[in-house]
Amino acid sequence: MSYRELGFSSDPFSNKALQQDDLSERLMVDRESEVSKLLRRIQESSKIPTIEGQNGVGKTSVLNIALHRAFSRSKSNKDEPLLIPCRCSFQIGKDKSAEDFLDELYLQVALTLIEQEDSLRAPPGYSKAPNEKRIKAYIDSPIIKSFTATIMGNGGGYNAAPNASKGWDKVGFRAAVEDWLRLLFPSAETGAVVCVLDNLELLHSSKSAREVIETLRDTAFSIDGLKWILCGSSGVVRGIAASPRLVGWLHKPLNIQELSDTVGGEVYDKRVKGFRIKEDAELPLTRANFITLFDMFNGNTRFALDEAGEFCTWAFDELEDAGRIASDAFERWMSEELEANHAEIFVYFEGRDEEVFEAICQVEIFTPGEHESLGVSDKREFLNILDKFVKFGLIVSSLDQDAPEDAVFEITPKALKLQYFLAQ
Repeated sequence: MSYRELGFSSDPFSNKALQQDDLSERLMVDRESEVSKLLRRIQESSKIPTIEGQNGVGKTSVLNIALHRAFSRSKSNKDEPLLIPCRCSFQIGKDKSAEDFLDELYLQVALTLIEQEDSLRAPPGYSKAPNEKRIKAYIDSPIIKSFTATIMGNGGGYNAAPNASKGWDKVGFRAAVEDWLRLLFPSAETGAVVCVLDNLELLHSSKSAREVIETLRDTAFSIDGLKWILCGSSGVVRGIAASPRLVGWLHKPLNIQELSDTVGGEVYDKRVKGFRIKEDAELPLTRANFITLFDMFNGNTRFALDEAGEFCTWAFDELEDAGRIASDAFERWMSEELEANHAEIFVYFEGRDEEVFEAICQVEIFTPGEHESLGVSDKREFLNILDKFVKFGLIVSSLDQDAPEDAVFEITPKALKLQYFLAQ
């Protein structure tokens, strides 16, 4: 049994971020305010918009919908600035140098302009948008094709930066891309290619993230014809924005919160409608079942969708084995899941573990410095408990600053399931 056999085009509970397309617009729930705020920052300000929020809350979805909407509006209204989303987002890991990053940036921006050739507008003095033949020729060279295949494939390594030892080198390529951008977008009011620097938490600490962003300020962020958006987990972006060297460059972070606990049914309804290809198609998971999962994960859509998909996979297996899905299947599955999760973890709780666990579940994001408000006067004792919770998979550190005790922690889906079980 599969979703398609049931009458759905594909998995309605895919927990991947919403994409830059019309279907994703229809799937969006209760994010109009955040999308509008981000759009306004992109369209009307020279500062770099920044987004933060805990894992799974929907930051990338908000970002993608805003970019899709901006591009769609600019294509249909010539009075709007032409805002073209770059064909991929960018990340900076601890092993990627600034030069590696710039190599990838110039290449992807060039490829974006080539792919969006039909959408480009003719600048003053031109009958149509200019086509930069030198850039195409450079990208079509064997070395650049190999480099492109590397970054488009496994994302693995930058063993060699693009270069052409004979003739035009990468310095000339970068200059040509910059010239093309200035020609297409002579002012901020005419538009830009919009680039996203995502998952800043990969840099592991706000200090190292801040240092990298400060380096990019005078290179990537200063290229005419590009607009940027920075996105990362709670704490990382705020730490970057506090840098004196970035004063005047960044907007204060737009914080994406979990969805209201009242919209779980709407999320389910839009998913069913968006993926249904047969009018009478039904899922093993009912609307009420999904609301239960949505409530259990406190409105975290990614976690709820992932768990919904797990149940459907289990139900499909049962359908093959038993020929039918029992009426109490969801309740039985939930009971087994929660009991197994509890048995795996709670047997190791001792002393003040349960008290601390209940306290951190109330706040969801916290730092060790908040130990007194979370019921533990001794910071070292609190850190020892947190270390145990990390090993259990109940919390993860999304930001490690200058020392372990300065980390920012978030609770995990496993913790939310344990909390739900204990509350029953």
